[in-house]
Amino acid sequence: MLATLDNPSYAVEWTTKEMLNQPKIMRRAIEEIDNVIGNNRLVQESDMPQLNYVKACIKESFRLHPLSAFNAPHVSVSDSVVGEYFIPKGSVVLLRRLGLGRNPRVWDNPTKRKLHSTSRSFFLSAVTVIFSYFSLLIFLLLQLLSSSCASIDSNVPKSDVDLLEFPLNLEYTEAEFFLWGSFGRGLDSFAPELADGGPSPVGARIAKLSSIIRDVIAQFGFQEVGHIRAIKNTIAGFPRPLRNLSSEAFATVMNDAFGHPLEPPFNPYANDINYLLVSYVIPYIGLTGYVGANPKLHSPTAKTLLAGLLGVESGQDVVLRTLLYERGRENVEPYGIAVAEFTNRISELRNKLGRRGLKDEGLKVNPAVGAEGKIRGSILAGDKYSLSYDRMPEEILRIVYVSGNENKPGGFYPKGADGQIAKSYLGLGGN
Repeated sequence: MLATLDNPSYAVEWTTKEMLNQPKIMRRAIEEIDNVIGNNRLVQESDMPQLNYVKACIKESFRLHPLSAFNAPHVSVSDSVVGEYFIPKGSVVLLRRLGLGRNPRVWDNPTKRKLHSTSRSFFLSAVTVIFSYFSLLIFLLLQLLSSSCASIDSNVPKSDVDLLEFPLNLEYTEAEFFLWGSFGRGLDSFAPELADGGPSPVGARIAKLSSIIRDVIAQFGFQEVGHIRAIKNTIAGFPRPLRNLSSEAFATVMNDAFGHPLEPPFNPYANDINYLLVSYVIPYIGLTGYVGANPKLHSPTAKTLLAGLLGVESGQDVVLRTLLYERGRENVEPYGIAVAEFTNRISELRNKLGRRGLKDEGLKVNPAVGAEGKIRGSILAGDKYSLSYDRMPEEILRIVYVSGNENKPGGFYPKGADGQIAKSYLGLGGN
């Protein structure tokens, strides 16, 4: 009786411990459960054929942590030679399970959990028999996994999770851009756990900034780290995606904004004005994304988080636009083009790429577009009622890919954005 309770409980503990130590494996198992079972019912025996990754996790745990040290005794019915050992007839033979599952001549790095290839067998045949016998253990673990996912926040429905997950793409980009610009190093130095093993950005480097601008940008950087932390404390999120923050990537945006190559190529890291202009390129997109997501959220938890994120993102946009507005008549050298004109061209490009009409304004606009239709200055962008513009995920992807196509990665995201919503546009089905 004791074994029927004790062995499965130990197996669950070992399996959970191994998966907690490798968050990527845990996340993938949870995602498989979400995809197959969803959040509205418990797992059924009929679900098992579709839960291949979860089953592989269980089997791999049996390899590493068998339920008992030895197999049941067997008696040799004839003289035998196994390896270099002679086993006389009538010998009692005990097979050591740990020796089978952790043999370095069979397994590469045998003590590490390996689930990267679905084509490889993860377990020995003896372990398969044990796994079949304890098939109910899978159901126990499934409930643990579902609970671990829910423990992040059981009050956030799947639709809200997707909407909160999507902005991580921009939050990662802003955090890296601001940290690198001010300190010359990014998340890998300040909060590597948030990167979650994702690739470092391409081409990011420290900018030549005055002390006051460097201080402002450094504050922005740490604020974005807090945003990533807040989102990932609420939902599982995803590892840092690959971003291109090179001078060439920003120069391409500026060339597209003016309709011809700037000579010399625009260098975002050269000075205060250049860096503030490229800071104008991305963060405002995230702000409009939060405005667009707001009416689609259902849970109080998600709405509260979004309100907090939107408040600080809006503040950052105000600071950037004010700093640029103050310099609006200055020329961006060596091009001889005013700062205000740069902002107008960038906003026009974002409107063009987004393909949803006017949702962006530079620092100087036609008075008919200004507040109450009476003023040229546009220190804050807003619609005819001076309310923030909104953008949907597909609009944001068109802009940050710099392709005008949510199905065509590029620009700042060479391999595309991550998350359920972004991947759905790449034909990957999400997750």
